[in-house]
Amino acid sequence: MINIDTPNINDLINVYNNKLLNDTFDEYLLNQLKFLHVEKIIINFNKSFNKNEQELITNTIHNYYLDKFNKHSFIDKFDDYIHFILLILGVIFILISEKLISFLSELFLIAGWVVVWEIIYDLLFNSIKRKKLKNSYKKLANCEIFFN
Repeated sequence: MINIDTPNINDLINVYNNKLLNDTFDEYLLNQLKFLHVEKIIINFNKSFNKNEQELITNTIHNYYLDKFNKHSFIDKFDDYIHFILLILGVIFILISEKLISFLSELFLIAGWVVVWEIIYDLLFNSIKRKKLKNSYKKLANCEIFFN
């Protein structure tokens, strides 16, 4: 459960666009989520808002994180295609290096292994962070919101 004490709706919703969250509120929710290891997130507001404000806050939180989740899903799908293409390119460079002699052989061999290493590095480190962040967005998009 994430408890939020705020006297003002402007601390939650972006003042310039009510379809976006305030940056500090977004950062706070994501930081709180790092310490919660549960499947279902509950956000509890300790301030009474009127019915319209409650609806605005609830819809904005859900839609904001659903949009971020969808964008990250698209990026992951696109990223998988790029990884596959680059892996094939790296293997082709390595195979070409076997057929060439002297300087070009070394150049293609180095280029092929650099491409393969970058893909492995991205899969092991960056993809894991992206998937973890994407799961956080999904949890926040499906969270239960209560107002006291």
